Amino acid sequence: MLGQQFAGINSIIFYGVKILNGMFPEASILINCMVSVSNMVITLIASLFLDRLGRIPLLLTSLGLMGFASVGLSVGVLFDNSALTVLSIFSYVGSFAIGCGPIPFLYVSEVSQIEVKDLAQSWATDCNWASVFVIGSIFPPLNAWIGGYTYFLFAGVCFLFFAYAKVSFPETKGKQTYADVWKHYDRDD
Repeated sequence: MLGQQFAGINSIIFYGVKILNGMFPEASILINCMVSVSNMVITLIASLFLDRLGRIPLLLTSLGLMGFASVGLSVGVLFDNSALTVLSIFSYVGSFAIGCGPIPFLYVSEVSQIEVKDLAQSWATDCNWASVFVIGSIFPPLNAWIGGYTYFLFAGVCFLFFAYAKVSFPETKGKQTYADVWKHYDRDD
């Protein structure tokens, strides 16, 4: 949940109009609305593939694409390239929608023992909301301080989260129980 938010999604959702306003003063609100609608539609479509493709492949694809889109967004903002900025925003949000957006909410309950699923889900949601608050609060001063370089930081988070998930997260596709999910992880190692 922390990785989901510290990857920077709400810097775009909360401040997308401001980011776009300098390049598209007449259309920034419309473009930002289109970004939100795209997020919803792509999440709906991606939900049809979660059980076929698996959580981890979709999460890793999502994070990798988000990282590259964040780099593109940095470059677009730094060099005042409106086409690259808009393309990167749509790519970032679309990539978020296929994995990093929905999967953490599903994944927490799938990797938790039944006795603590409710507690784990509550804790994860609290972490999510706390990190939403942090990103929503620090983005404006950070963006004022380093501008477009802010998205290089978010790209770094995406790539770190990718590496961590690749090494640490078990696949839950086709697993029915907590024991099924974790049976390949030997606790004696």
